[in-house]
Amino acid sequence: MISTMRPDIDNMDEYVRNTTARAFAVVASALGIPSLLPFLKAVCRSKKSWQARHTGIKIVQQISILMGCAVLPHLKSLVEIIRNGKIFLQRKGRLSNNAIFKIHLHYYIIVLLYAK
Repeated sequence: MISTMRPDIDNMDEYVRNTTARAFAVVASALGIPSLLPFLKAVCRSKKSWQARHTGIKIVQQISILMGCAVLPHLKSLVEIIRNGKIFLQRKGRLSNNAIFKIHLHYYIIVLLYAK
């Protein structure tokens, strides 16, 4: 699956990248989040293109949306993965403050609702 969808990760079309992120979230829910963590780490640290880093962050977002509270055991790893990519995209102006807010808000809501 990864080798099939890999070219779409840094596609110039945002619609293709968003669809790829959703597909990776489904793969993560089927195979388990830990099986995709090394791949996500590599994608979010990619120096090749900002599109790949952006798609990596979107994959993490889609995983958290799809899996809900099942993401909590892996939350620390996922936040670590997107931290550096988020800072780089923000510096380059590729990630708006609104998008950053949405990413953080989603994780904080999950933590507040399910960590009681």
